[in-house]
Amino acid sequence: MKTVLIYSGGLDSTSLLFKLLKEGDSVKCLNFNYGSKHNEYEAKAAKKIVEIAKVEIQHITLDCIGQLFKSSLLKTGEDIPHGYYAEPNMKKTVVPFRNAIMLSIAGGYAASIGFDRVAAGIHAGDHTIYPDCRIEFVETFKDLLRVGLWEKVNFYTPFAWKDKGDVAIEGYEAGAPIFETYSCYEGGEIHCGVCGACNERKYAFDKLKKIHEVEDKTIYRR
Repeated sequence: MKTVLIYSGGLDSTSLLFKLLKEGDSVKCLNFNYGSKHNEYEAKAAKKIVEIAKVEIQHITLDCIGQLFKSSLLKTGEDIPHGYYAEPNMKKTVVPFRNAIMLSIAGGYAASIGFDRVAAGIHAGDHTIYPDCRIEFVETFKDLLRVGLWEKVNFYTPFAWKDKGDVAIEGYEAGAPIFETYSCYEGGEIHCGVCGACNERKYAFDKLKKIHEVEDKTIYRR
């Protein structure tokens, strides 16, 4: 298969990148800067990891999102809430329709270069607060690609029914450099340790440790 991957440099997309490579896919990565507090640090991680993976990456800037949309995830937004994804205050981190926008670009790009599918590291832990990570969205976007393109482009989300711990395990087993990834919503060289993304990362690596006895090498401020 030839796959265009939405690639942030985070744990989920990195695990998926190495899963795709293990399965024999040809992969091109798209990294999006949409004005979030953590885009800069994700992009640094992405650059390092794609060099390890030896795949092509393109960095795409979507200034309009940071300028027009409202979300605490954006540089223009309020402070990042602390806690876990299941908590109501985490809805402040939703960037409306973000995945749909990025995936639409990826779909058009895949069709333009003759690639078979687009892929995203959507996982079950995102379902509570992110509407464009839910199964209903995944299935709807498959239909959108089918009716919106002459070319046949599929949508691949193998982690959509798995939690982040299972994603970390699968990435580790595929040889992904998971400790080179970046997760923190607050942004900064060191993970804050208390935002929703950091708490999910801690959970994932705790589950990985139970299966493979691998210690979390991430440094957290708290």
